[in-house]
Amino acid sequence: MKSQLLDFNPDQKINLPLEEILSSGADHRSLINSKTGFNKYWCAYSPLENVIPFGSCTASSVSPVGYSAMQEMHERFLAVGPGKALRKAISENNNNLRREIISILTYGLVPGVELALMPSGTDAELLALYLAAGRDGRKICNILIAPTEVGSGTLNAASCLHFDKNLPSGNKVTPGDPVDQQLADRTELHKISIRNASGATKNPDEIDQEIIDKVKSAVNKGKKVLLHMIAHSKTGVHAPSLKTIEMLHQRYKDNLVVVVDAAQGRFSRRGLIKALNNGYLVIITGSKFFGGAFFSGGLLIPPQLHPAKLNLKPLPMGFNDYITNDQLPASWQGLCANTPENSNLGLSLRWVGALAEIRNYYLTPSELRLKVLRAFENMLPAIFGSSPYIQLKQSGTPIIDNQTERFLQSKTTVFSFSLRKTLHAPVLLNHQELSDIFKWLNFDVSNRLADSEPEIRRSLAPRHHIGQPVWIGSPDFSGPSVLRIAIGSVLIARIASDIRYGSTLEQRINWLEDQLISLKRKIETLTCHFDKIKKFEELSNRRI
Repeated sequence: MKSQLLDFNPDQKINLPLEEILSSGADHRSLINSKTGFNKYWCAYSPLENVIPFGSCTASSVSPVGYSAMQEMHERFLAVGPGKALRKAISENNNNLRREIISILTYGLVPGVELALMPSGTDAELLALYLAAGRDGRKICNILIAPTEVGSGTLNAASCLHFDKNLPSGNKVTPGDPVDQQLADRTELHKISIRNASGATKNPDEIDQEIIDKVKSAVNKGKKVLLHMIAHSKTGVHAPSLKTIEMLHQRYKDNLVVVVDAAQGRFSRRGLIKALNNGYLVIITGSKFFGGAFFSGGLLIPPQLHPAKLNLKPLPMGFNDYITNDQLPASWQGLCANTPENSNLGLSLRWVGALAEIRNYYLTPSELRLKVLRAFENMLPAIFGSSPYIQLKQSGTPIIDNQTERFLQSKTTVFSFSLRKTLHAPVLLNHQELSDIFKWLNFDVSNRLADSEPEIRRSLAPRHHIGQPVWIGSPDFSGPSVLRIAIGSVLIARIASDIRYGSTLEQRINWLEDQLISLKRKIETLTCHFDKIKKFEELSNRRI
């Protein structure tokens, strides 16, 4: 029995606490555990004190800047009151969000570009697939790059299948069931790995050639191709090359649509503008690099792929669980005929917070942003590379020349690493063990080693949030895993200007260095004493 799109009924949500509203209108990943106050990524919808945010490659807890913006907009919606007036206010807010996001990210240099607001980058895959499929009825070869290093539900979403049991509407389904049977039947998913089985990155030319061969084969068989470009995977890899994308797009024209997965948000605006002018779809989020409330996704659509130009009919009914009328641009009336008239209040408020962070980041002078980014890029390898427990992974060659074009920013903002279990044998912590480290970093766990030296206990007290572990290598989510440390816009803006961390930029950069040293020490202590800390946790849980 359907739940009647409860999460798309703002009248039933508006009087709830802000944090509860923010957790609605997405999937299970957005839900807050009532016992811990966190979601599955150990993030919260309210600001956390004394937790250093190094996890923007996964998600971040809401910062004071974002929280204040969402709180203020919530109060405005409350003042409007329920009913048609509230739905109109949310629709107006969404229109304002779209205009300002596009203006900031493109400088207004891509006439006709539009933005669909989506609960996550994964949800955006569904809309990208529908736009690419068109109305000609051909089979669609959807080529997905780096399947283990994109959103966990992307494999299903790219096949037009439900990827989570909880839908943004509030309904529940079985993951793997079709969102729309006809589109799912037309779609063939092809996965291309960017790493070998050991986790080492493949030669870029090898990846490019595999993609070229697959596109050629699909088109020769009469299929239409939706080709993904991974613009910064979870570990910082880019594939395929811009040169290859541009060659394929020029060669196959109407037989190929490119979608750039820029969900990490680690892009240059110059590169984004070029991609949109080339006619590529672009998936974005405001909740990774930009540090907005988690589950703020979007799809940027160039004018070449406007639904009216493609003569597309209304969205299939199955999309109603993901998209409300006011998530789509006002000019998309033909595509909106079947979409719910109500609004995803949680999504609208989450994007308010994300836009506040985007605005704050780009108001920071570019010279300051560059200095902080370069400092992080140089500090982290020096600090973590000296650890006997930490093995840094190479994610790609940094680009120092600011004239060199890459769709993503040229600075290295995400570093991946594995952990040695002991110093005497090359045994690495597995995925579950890294998940334990990931969790413990968020809390003061000094009581886990009560019998240890004071210095050791002190190293376990600071709280750090980093990127969750991800599998690398095998496309079946097995093999080696890595943790990740990232710098995002919130921390960059804070170091650039917040005098609480030092009265000068040099002092604030020194503060950043101190946090990285503290993080390294805690990781080393957790790794060295892993078995003892794990046993303590298991005994404590048993007593409960």
